[in-house]
Amino acid sequence: MQGTQLEPIISARTPAGVPLFGALRVAGTSYGYPIVDCVARLTPELAQRYAEWLTPFELQPPPDSGGSAMTFQPESTVESFGFQWTFNTAMRSEADLRWRVAERFKVPPSTFAEKLVLDAGTGTGDQSRFISDQGAQVVSVDLSAAIEVAALRQG
Repeated sequence: MQGTQLEPIISARTPAGVPLFGALRVAGTSYGYPIVDCVARLTPELAQRYAEWLTPFELQPPPDSGGSAMTFQPESTVESFGFQWTFNTAMRSEADLRWRVAERFKVPPSTFAEKLVLDAGTGTGDQSRFISDQGAQVVSVDLSAAIEVAALRQG
């Protein structure tokens, strides 16, 4: 399924318009990845763990292909990315965030105002928060357990 388009099915949004609940359907299949509490669960293991959230959409979790190239990375390979963030959620200062998100790309922070921004590889969401503080609506996605920290920050 690598390279296959994911089609969003959104059943609820936050007041800011961020998908709260729904699914990402693997195009042309009855497989999907659930969106639970603003977090897309994008590993086969997480899709299985949250399988009941797919039922209203008549979807099922994708088959776990044993870590082959036909699925997203297995959860075991991304756990290390989340580990450091789950115990240290404030590693970056505001000055560092400003540099990481705007200054090094020569983008004024005001550019984000009233934009919809995808933060792919969000970690715990510190850059998402920075962009949101500039007036943007941000969709945060990460394969690691760090996304759980980002989800708690949004709540």
